[in-house]
Amino acid sequence: MYAGLETEYSRKAFFKSKFLFNEPCELVLGSRMQWRTRKQQRKLVSVNDTAYYISVQKNVEVLLQNDDILGQIDTFRHAQEDQLNDLCDGECVRTHLVFSKYPDALQIIAYYDDVEIVNPLGTKVKRHKIGIFYYTIGNIHPRFRSSLKAIHLLAVVKTEHLKRYGFTKVLQPFVDAMNQLSSDAGLMITLLGGQRTFHGALIAFVGDNPASCSVGGFKESPSFAFRGCRTCLAKRDQMAVMVTLL
Repeated sequence: MYAGLETEYSRKAFFKSKFLFNEPCELVLGSRMQWRTRKQQRKLVSVNDTAYYISVQKNVEVLLQNDDILGQIDTFRHAQEDQLNDLCDGECVRTHLVFSKYPDALQIIAYYDDVEIVNPLGTKVKRHKIGIFYYTIGNIHPRFRSSLKAIHLLAVVKTEHLKRYGFTKVLQPFVDAMNQLSSDAGLMITLLGGQRTFHGALIAFVGDNPASCSVGGFKESPSFAFRGCRTCLAKRDQMAVMVTLL
């Protein structure tokens, strides 16, 4: 049954030929010199710092081949003016230039968080910590959007590389994809019924407090920040007084 699939190369070739396989792309962020031991000899070699990115354009093209997902996008409707049932019903989306011009445009919701893949009490903490970016399509109904099947991997990178080279270098392909979707040319996709142009834009970039602060270019920890809360923009001395009063 599995003849011809013994090696990783043969399996990848099979997936590419038989399935809609979207292979991750390696992004070289930079290089550094590092000591390596080879044949009992230590040598100073150049090592590339990399990240892995999965093309949004290709992934969207694969997703829209599914009639159920395409139907969700084509039948998407906002709630009534006086109702707020979802993020997509907010003023930010209603007044957005892209969604005002193209009501059925794809609503991209991105998410970022760090993951510690070793024992948090061990000595390797933070050395192997990785940052993972996901996204989902807001046009899908919320009850389906929360499913793991509707959450798609965007990029994976070591946290230390992310802090060294910055978010811009890691997410530049994603920014280019959003610029393409939001342009008048849009993204041309071949469906069963023929070619069709889709538009879209990023409506939210969510995460926990450290992740959101990192993406926004702020201090991760609010302990020593001049304004510890990005919602109320209260100063440290004001927060100290208010917490004492409460």
